[in-house]
Amino acid sequence: MFEILNEQHNTKFMQNDKTIVLTFDDNYVEQSINLIMSILAYNSDCVFICLCPPLTQQNTEKLLKTDAGLKIITLTIDRTIDTKNWPITTIFRVLAPWILDESVSNILYLDSDIICTGNISALIDFVPRYIAMCPEINASVKQVKNPYSLCNIAKDVGISKPAIFK
Repeated sequence: MFEILNEQHNTKFMQNDKTIVLTFDDNYVEQSINLIMSILAYNSDCVFICLCPPLTQQNTEKLLKTDAGLKIITLTIDRTIDTKNWPITTIFRVLAPWILDESVSNILYLDSDIICTGNISALIDFVPRYIAMCPEINASVKQVKNPYSLCNIAKDVGISKPAIFK
């Protein structure tokens, strides 16, 4: 289904129970770095695993030079798989539990286009451990009336009851 092409990490990366997973491509490297730095401002013990399609060398170096404990896993997905037009980075976030090794027992996935303004321990420690999501602020009226339409990708990969926050 997927193939890990490469793994790189900086010297500050050490696996812990405050692992944040990000998925992005070359178009979202700057936003991802901003997110990482905003999280570290309030949560210095977090580490980051980035699940990405191949990035440019310049972007890879830029990420590895951040002050974060960071690992980049470069992936590809089998072209014969029907992704139902979901972006590859969306597929990576749903497949994260299968991509990451057994040493990773707890992850928090965050979109790259947000900024952290405080402590996120409550999100990291959230129980029960399901896929949890909320409607985007600019979601269509149809999506807001039926937030489960936002969960289609979870259903496509067999997750039947994602948690929804309004």
